Amino acid sequence: MDLACWGGKDNEGQYMVNYLKWKSDKTVTFTLGSDDASESYFNGKELTNAPVDQDWAPANGGTGEVKVKAGQWNVLVVGVYESGGEWGISVKVDPVPDEIDNTGKPFMPVELEAKLTTTWGTIKRSY
Repeated sequence: MDLACWGGKDNEGQYMVNYLKWKSDKTVTFTLGSDDASESYFNGKELTNAPVDQDWAPANGGTGEVKVKAGQWNVLVVGVYESGGEWGISVKVDPVPDEIDNTGKPFMPVELEAKLTTTWGTIKRSY
């Protein structure tokens, strides 16, 4: 998995979100390479954190290991932050997932019904 935005804007961040599934229980190792700073989270828990200005190298973003359950979708979120010049990130996953979905599934931490984001139009109309 690679995210590259060579010649991107300075002082900006990019995020990669992937849903991963394995057919059997196993331990999975993630190895990140980044230019510049990066961080990653697996199912909401920090996996790697490299808060430094650096040139890309195969494992300079760190390595993390997780246990996965068979048949369950897992969320991998990777952020890379540019401080000047080119930037990019690579993620090696070992063993590779049996299924990958990066189509942008809806993800909300709370139920939206009757919350401000879904009722704001009604509130504004009443004034």
